[in-house]
Amino acid sequence: MSGDMRALHTTMMMMRYVSISSSKVSYSQALLIALRYSVVRRQFKNISGQKEETKLLDYQTQQMKLFPILANMYTHCYTAEVIYDTYVEFCQDVEKQDFKLLDVLHHFTSGLKSVCTQ
Repeated sequence: MSGDMRALHTTMMMMRYVSISSSKVSYSQALLIALRYSVVRRQFKNISGQKEETKLLDYQTQQMKLFPILANMYTHCYTAEVIYDTYVEFCQDVEKQDFKLLDVLHHFTSGLKSVCTQ
């Protein structure tokens, strides 16, 4: 692994993966807070005679705000796992002086770091 300049990219790509993975944690924590609040918080009696107010999450506008974010978070988590698996495979290939995954992993980690930390 030593002596080849391409091998230096392994550290850079690992740091990009760390950015992608750590943003996933922050993203999911913020979403969890929003979803819990929406389930617990009640407001506005819509139907006359109804004793309880409606949960925030029962409103379509609240669902339209949170559900796409929830889907995006699941995609984010799955993508981070795929990137990690590809990175591990890349590191094993680098030990054999095989750099076929370098370009693909470089492009994926560069783009995903930007998208996932936005």
